[in-house]
Parts: sequence; C-alpha cells; structure tokens
Amino acid sequence: MIDIIQLDEKELPLLKDLSSREWPDADREHFGDQKLDFTKPQFAFVAREDEKIIGYITLMFDMGVLLMESLIVAKEYRGQGIATKLVSEAEEKGRSMGAHKMKLETGSDWEAKEFYEKLGYEIRANLPDYYAHRDFVLMDKEL
Repeated sequence: MIDIIQLDEKELPLLKDLSSREWPDADREHFGDQKLDFTKPQFAFVAREDEKIIGYITLMFDMGVLLMESLIVAKEYRGQGIATKLVSEAEEKGRSMGAHKMKLETGSDWEAKEFYEKLGYEIRANLPDYYAHRDFVLMDKEL
C-alpha cells in the first residue's frame, strides 16, 4: 500500500536522493541536452537616501527568465523616477546574467500595471480570482 504523507520542513532534505536520480532524465526529456542552471539565484537592489532605504526591488533568476518578486518605493518618494531606476538596474543585471525575459505579476486594476506598461511590459495572461481572490495579470518584457 502506498501512503501519501506531508513532510515537515526539516524533513525536506529526504527528497534529495530521489531528486538527484530522477530529475536529470526529466530535464533531458523537457529541455534536450541543454546545460541549464537550476540554482535560481536571488538578489535585490535598493534605493537609498543617505543611509535610509527608500525603495527596493527583489528578483530571482530562473533559466533565462528574471522574475520580479517585489518592487516598492516609500510613499513620500514616489513620482521621482526611483521605481523606474530600480527596474532599469534589474533589467541590466538580468541581461548580464543572460536573461532573455523579465516577468512579474501585478493587480489587474492597480496603478502599477500602467507603470509597467509604460516601461514596455505586456500582459501575457489574465489571472482571475488569484491572490486573496483578486484579479491579477502576468506581464513580461523581452530583454
């Protein structure tokens, strides 16, 4: 009989053996003989005034796609081009890492969507009833 159980976080290393045996074949099936980097490095850029952080962008690089995980600028500093500079730095870093796309998710009725469209991001998918039962969009841009 096969049992299905949930592992605790501390037990997750138990998956390493099966993963190391099975994923190489699955990767060849999905991607051919390409040499891919599955490490998913994460990084961030911050905007500072003196020593105070007033904005940041966090990202993850995954097989040629840069995922914007978060972008925020303190309310009193908005409208000064800080978010645009943060995104621009992230895109440049992505290019230097070999990224061909940058993607993000944002609320379909948020001002941020229009901001990203002005930066050249396009809606690729509508995500109805998504996070917290709100509508979101998936957007990306060729780098």
